[in-house]
Amino acid sequence: MDNLVKKQKSGIILAWIAKLMGLAIVLNIASCSCDKDNKDALKIKLTAKESQQITVASGSTSGTVDTELTVKLEEGAKELDLEKIKLKVEKTAAYRNDDASGAEDGDKDEVKLESKGSDPNGQSLKDLLGKDKLKKSDHDKVKIKVTLADIGKAASAKIKFALEKDGKKIEGVEDVVVTYTTN
Repeated sequence: MDNLVKKQKSGIILAWIAKLMGLAIVLNIASCSCDKDNKDALKIKLTAKESQQITVASGSTSGTVDTELTVKLEEGAKELDLEKIKLKVEKTAAYRNDDASGAEDGDKDEVKLESKGSDPNGQSLKDLLGKDKLKKSDHDKVKIKVTLADIGKAASAKIKFALEKDGKKIEGVEDVVVTYTTN
């Protein structure tokens, strides 16, 4: 009889140990951050000067300005592969007035973007920055030339830049909206 009680007690103890181990495995899987690239991608930051003046020469109908978007890693990230991360122009708003206010009544086709000889929209940060990886100490700049081709059709603009990976906007990275005025 004593032998039977000992077997029952050891069986209960083994059952509890198995339950605790199962719970530990479930918690470990639930808290796993297995997608390292995605984890690091959330630690990237995009910034720019929010308001920029476009210079229009007298007698000219167009104006340009060079914009710099700063790309850097936030605290905690060590290195990030740049090939899969792309610059996305989320929205371009054009205005007929010179201070980018009121209704979006300008012609968006008159707002031109250029970086390294082509449109930067959809290009990888690897191509735009000319390097494979972004390291912790880097503060690299994507240089974009913004042109208002016909001031009569678009005298000011607002452009919203974002970052995407695998065709999807990277959550946790703030968009950058830059206002371009000619006044």
